[in-house]
Amino acid sequence: MKLRHLLLGAPVLIASGNDDVHTTWAETRRIYEAAVQPKFLWEVKGAAHVDLYAHDRQAYAATILPFLAAHLRRAPAPASL
Repeated sequence: MKLRHLLLGAPVLIASGNDDVHTTWAETRRIYEAAVQPKFLWEVKGAAHVDLYAHDRQAYAATILPFLAAHLRRAPAPASL
């Protein structure tokens, strides 16, 4: 199956363990390659499908939080009454 470009209209962060048996690393790469910029791929060596945070909490925070900080909009300040 060939993936077309994923036009989401939002930044894409794909984080995947390279020992994931549910979504293989090859499948993860295909999804990443189909996404348009801005995009970021984080390969977590030795992690499986759902244990990325538990596998390496420091690396998770160092990778995920900066991406979110860079791409999430801040809520506007409340209007004065």
